[in-house]
Amino acid sequence: MHTTGRQGHFIRRVSTMAGVAILTAVLAGCATPQAGAPRVMQPGDFKMLAGAWTGSTDIQGTSSINIDGVIQDTGAYYTHPHGSSGAQASGIMKIVDGGVVYESATSKGKMTFSESQDGKSWVWKWDGMTPDGRYVRNELTKAK
Repeated sequence: MHTTGRQGHFIRRVSTMAGVAILTAVLAGCATPQAGAPRVMQPGDFKMLAGAWTGSTDIQGTSSINIDGVIQDTGAYYTHPHGSSGAQASGIMKIVDGGVVYESATSKGKMTFSESQDGKSWVWKWDGMTPDGRYVRNELTKAK
C-alpha cells in the first residue's frame, strides 16, 4: 500500500521520531554503566576510589581471611589482615586500555572496580597469580 500526501508525510514523520527515540535510549544505555559491570577506568579514577576498603582474600591452598585495604590516589595500595596493622602487602595498580593491572611482591594480575547492585558502594576485585602459580582472588568494598 502506497500512501501519499499528508498521510504519507505523517507516517514518515512518526517513524523518524520513533527511530530517534529508540536510538537515544540505546545510546543512553551504553553510556551509563550497569551496576555490577566493571568500570572502564580513566586517568584520575584512583583519586575517586582512594581510601579504606574491607573484604577477604582467597589464595589457592590457604584459608580465606578477612582483610583491610587502602588505595592511594596514585594507584599504590596495601592490604593487611583485618584488625592488624602488621604484615602489610603493598602493590601498584596501573590503568591499561580501560582496565587495571597490578603487581605486588606476592602476586600480579588484573583488577576490576564496579558499583554494588544497590549503588551504595564500590566493589574492588582482583584475579591474579602468585609466583608459584597459585590463584589469588580478593574482593573488598568501600561505601561511596
